[in-house]
Amino acid sequence: MTVLEYDKPEFSFLTAPDAPWMPIVHKCLGQNAQLVHKGCFISLPGAATQVYHQDGVHLHSTIMKPCHAVNVFIPLIDMTKELGGTEFCLGTHILHNEGYVPTRCETPIGPAGVPYIFDYRLGHRGMGNSSDEVRPVLYLTYSIDARFSDKVNFNARSYHKLGVLLEKPKSREERGEMRRQRSETKETVETPETGQTGAGQTGMEVESTGFLVKEEPTVVKQDTTPAKKSTATIPKKKRPVPSVESTSNKKAKHTNNNI
Repeated sequence: MTVLEYDKPEFSFLTAPDAPWMPIVHKCLGQNAQLVHKGCFISLPGAATQVYHQDGVHLHSTIMKPCHAVNVFIPLIDMTKELGGTEFCLGTHILHNEGYVPTRCETPIGPAGVPYIFDYRLGHRGMGNSSDEVRPVLYLTYSIDARFSDKVNFNARSYHKLGVLLEKPKSREERGEMRRQRSETKETVETPETGQTGAGQTGMEVESTGFLVKEEPTVVKQDTTPAKKSTATIPKKKRPVPSVESTSNKKAKHTNNNI
């Protein structure tokens, strides 16, 4: 990971010719050693062990050449077994001796700021991080030639702007307070009046993980009693009574019609 802040004046000690690790770098590469890459890599909590690898190959396939580049790893926090660190397989910088051999491996554990300097061809891997902290390590790569370029590990096309990578790690006190709150959440609190859970009379229960609230579904009972038949009677409609005319009137009308 490229860190632009490392180019600011307050970090100029990293590229100073009298940096504490420079005497060893000069012993390996000579007085003309040049810084060609710098940055930082991190291992997040729970990260798995890295694949065993070598940062660079030999410059010749049959002849063992002198060291042409070295890495300087500087842990930014105190290393512990839980944090992991970097495992080195000793002697694998020698041509045709690159294979991983567990009996030749070493994982240095030391305080923050103590540099690890090794041949660019030495086999190594980052160990898994079983702690709850981030493991940041500053790296510096020096070469005998400023034109040296590693297009595999430091290809500009493979870099992407990360933005905000992660939140600021919580302090030990903050993590302890979070554990205490989770422990208290697991306890069941009874209300003295009803004897039900402290979440109220709805049967709600609060879990510690993510403060997820579960609520029992409300069951609506249906009335299965058959409906009673109505006993009310509907009154019958009265038929209209036709008007009855007297026989004399009918005869009168008939007589009049004949006139």
